Amino acid sequence: MIDGITTEFPRLSHLSLRSCPKLKGNLPSNLPCLVRLDVEDCCVLESEFSGEVDNRNIMRRMNVFNFNSLQQLSLYEIPSLTAFPSNGLRKALKTLSIEFCKKLEFPSHEFLHSYKALEDLKIMSSCCSLTSFSLGSLPVLKRLNLLDCKELKSISILEEAAARQSLMFLEHLQVEECPELESISLLDLCTPNLSYFEKRVCLSI
Repeated sequence: MIDGITTEFPRLSHLSLRSCPKLKGNLPSNLPCLVRLDVEDCCVLESEFSGEVDNRNIMRRMNVFNFNSLQQLSLYEIPSLTAFPSNGLRKALKTLSIEFCKKLEFPSHEFLHSYKALEDLKIMSSCCSLTSFSLGSLPVLKRLNLLDCKELKSISILEEAAARQSLMFLEHLQVEECPELESISLLDLCTPNLSYFEKRVCLSI
């Protein structure tokens, strides 16, 4: 909505919203060519359902978007964001970065399995309820960065055969500043293409 006029952007491929704390309104609901979306400290958007101003509203709106072409999503410093999009992002998403979104609930590994194209995942100072991460949840994951996850206690491998097969793609694993981390389960036979592994400032392991 621009000056009270609904505007569609049928060819828009990159949408970036950064440091606009007073921005209000709804994003276009039909962005068929959108490949990259960055949201940083600016999503004070009005909800069409309640009229409330709340950072979580961007996720409510994203649930009804046509985002089948979205390949990169970056969520940065959205302190009251709690819910992850329940649909519309799984088909083509390849890169997901979540930073300084502490209240965001990270999805279960059953839910993650539907993200069949996701190759690069970064979680930094976010998802404070995350206590374990199951390798193999994401079918084609190549890069995983877990940074400053304060409550993370374990990184394990799922027992399912399909999950173990998915670890064939894993190339990069970085774990830093996770003070409660107690265990990392990595089997050489499951991660033959792992070429970079860094664990730093994890005091419990």
